[in-house]
Parts: sequence; C-alpha cells; structure tokens
Amino acid sequence: MGFASIGKSTALREYAERYSPTLGKLYIADTEEDRIEAEKAGWNFVNVNEIKLNLGCGNDIRRGYVNVDCREINGIDLCYDMGKHSIPFEDETVSEILLKDSLEHLSCVS
Repeated sequence: MGFASIGKSTALREYAERYSPTLGKLYIADTEEDRIEAEKAGWNFVNVNEIKLNLGCGNDIRRGYVNVDCREINGIDLCYDMGKHSIPFEDETVSEILLKDSLEHLSCVS
C-alpha cells in the first residue's frame, strides 16, 4: 500500500488497524504536512528533529512525546522494559526526557 495512491491519513488509519488496539499509534516525521496527516488519522506525531520521551509514563500519555512503559497500557507508543534493556534511541537523537515517578523502579546494574 502506498501513501501517495490513497492519501497518507487513510493509509495510516488502515495500517493502525493491524496494531494492538491498546498501543498508541506513533508517527515520527519532520514536516508540517506529516503532522497534519498524522493528527487527521488520530496518530501521535513526534518531530524527528525534536524527539521527546515520556519514560515510564503509565497512564500519563502525552501528545508529541514517545510514551514508553513496561506494561501494555492503553495509549502507550512503545512497550519496553528499561530495567532490562537500554533505551532504543541512538545517542544525540533525543531532545527531552520526562521521567516522572519512575526512577525508583529501576535498579542499578554494573
């Protein structure tokens, strides 16, 4: 399925139907047109040049952030256990990290 042939927002909606119904729909791009199309389709848009992470978000789902939690909570964008794995973003690609009520759940491993 190509975005150009059926329109980006329609393609996003159709693609989203294949995802788990509880996970959020995340679209990372960099143009205003992409933001508009993602929002029309009901997706959370994150600017690739200003990636913001909401780590251990729980039910505090924020638009414009990649919402990450170790539990598959309705609306999160990425189900990921930070206690077992490194954050899946390359160095110097994230502009902001929000870590609210989460640090105490992580253990230090040397």
